[in-house]
Amino acid sequence: MANILNTALSGLLAHQRGLATTTHNIANVNTEGFSRQRVNFSAVEPNGIGRTAIGRGVELDSVTRVLSDFQANAVRENVTDLGRVSAFADIANEVDRLLADVDNGVAGGLREFYNALQAVADDPSSLPARQVLLGDASSLADRVQSLDRRFDNLERFTADRIRATAAEINGLTETIATLNLGIVNAGAGTGGSPNDLLDQRDLALRQLSQLVSVNATETSAGALNVFLDDGQALVIDTQSRELSVAPAEYGGVGVDVLVADAGGNGVVANGISGGEIGGLLNTQAEVLDPARSRLGRLMLGLADAVNDLQRQGFDLEGNYGVNLFRTGDPEIIASQYNDGGVTASVNVFDVAALPAGDYELTYNGAFYQMTSVADGSNIALSGNGSAGNPLVGGGVSISLSATPQAGDSFLIRPAHNAPSDFAVRFDRPQQIAAAAPLVVETADLNSGTAAVSSFEITDFNDPNLLSGVTVVFLDADTFQVNGSGAFAHAEDDPIELNGFRLFLSGTPAAGDTFTIDENVGGVGDNQNALAMAASLDDPLLEGGSLSVNDAFGDLAAFVANEARQANVTRDAQATITDASIAELEATSGVNLDEEATNMLRYQQAYEASARMIAVASGLFQTLLNAVGR
Repeated sequence: MANILNTALSGLLAHQRGLATTTHNIANVNTEGFSRQRVNFSAVEPNGIGRTAIGRGVELDSVTRVLSDFQANAVRENVTDLGRVSAFADIANEVDRLLADVDNGVAGGLREFYNALQAVADDPSSLPARQVLLGDASSLADRVQSLDRRFDNLERFTADRIRATAAEINGLTETIATLNLGIVNAGAGTGGSPNDLLDQRDLALRQLSQLVSVNATETSAGALNVFLDDGQALVIDTQSRELSVAPAEYGGVGVDVLVADAGGNGVVANGISGGEIGGLLNTQAEVLDPARSRLGRLMLGLADAVNDLQRQGFDLEGNYGVNLFRTGDPEIIASQYNDGGVTASVNVFDVAALPAGDYELTYNGAFYQMTSVADGSNIALSGNGSAGNPLVGGGVSISLSATPQAGDSFLIRPAHNAPSDFAVRFDRPQQIAAAAPLVVETADLNSGTAAVSSFEITDFNDPNLLSGVTVVFLDADTFQVNGSGAFAHAEDDPIELNGFRLFLSGTPAAGDTFTIDENVGGVGDNQNALAMAASLDDPLLEGGSLSVNDAFGDLAAFVANEARQANVTRDAQATITDASIAELEATSGVNLDEEATNMLRYQQAYEASARMIAVASGLFQTLLNAVGR
């Protein structure tokens, strides 16, 4: 009789706990991160009676989570990727919006400046046209500076987001460490599985994975150790290690993320490669810095092209022109980790050779090496870095005050500051040098049909440019220069002398004379204005393959492509992530229909066990009655 009662009681207690577990599942149907729990039963070891064994009922073996580690890991990996591409797309889209205003932005300013140059070329003696040109130049400068300030604000916003994300990471790692303590203690005290604590830790780990890419390993005691991709620890057993944010190696508004080591010292976290914080760091390196460098290179190219022609032309008052535009200076920044106190200076001498990015200069103890930050390619260098023999390469020259220590490095930003100080240097329209330094005069007594078809300056630095040249034809095929020599001539061949090129159409006669001399008093001449306008279409950048007018389109296209790819990747990753979460929910989530079935099953088993107790009681009463008679 006792066996029947014990067996019935074991069933009663076991299914009561099954009902409690089912109720717990139903209560947490909307709890984020909750994994459905399942009761596992096992038969109690039977009693041996003679040659047979009689069972002694059921016992609760365990309550486990219904969870697929494979699916949970897939979700964490997917949310890491989604966090990275989402953060990257957010910033890339902001940069794209900065550059997208074709009318009121830099693109519109460049177009208006170009049109104003053409208007001065059409009427070089017009003060109103020159005033419009100055106004459009100033408007372009204002737009460039405004865009540069907005880039600054976006960089600060990105840095602030990195700081905020690091703080979130610290909160989650602390939570994981605290839950580790509770899980280890719960396991040590009961030997069971603290399912709800495990769910909370898994949820914290998933949330952490959205912010940064991590790897996790479980110890034999049940604690979860969490590491960055390069092995730097964020959580060890019940202790967490904080991330901190410090100024970047080369200063500025950029930041580096540091992780505390075992001694509490901050070490640069090179293992950050995913999650929101990884996406933000990638945006700084892959979008913001290159975009600002491309903008700066464009401004350097524009200033160089226009200023060179300004200095070589004549203004309305018959003076050589002066620079129209001013740009910010290039800079070289020593790493904060350098051992020596070496200072350095940098100068840009060839804008066409500048890349769409910055350089990094390092010293290995024997020689200097300069690489492109954008793609890591090596830049050939000559010189030793002294003031008398600077390092030269990639369009820049670099002078260092002394020899650095091995491992010292410098960031070279040839064009980064150009937009911040881009401005017009004078305000008098008379100072616009619209006239070329030379003029071609055709003698009145020329009897042939030869006429000037085109004339251009090929070398403004030629020392004989303004010395004056008289070309006299001896016959249709031969000419002299300044009364000497005999040079062959064909109609399609130019006459090239002293830094200029002259094309003639028609047939010259003997004695026909053409004089090329300094353009004194040439207030109506427009050759230099035409040259300035044409220079914006000349391939002056990207190694002689990109014009100033095309450079802004190239910048906008670069950013738009980065934003478009980021948006496409983000949308695709969101779909993948949602699918993986749905798969995990299908396995681990609470299904109310299934729980209702379990509740009915446990209820019926509970009632049957209770009925067995009633049966045992009746049998016992019958036995008592029989003995009583």
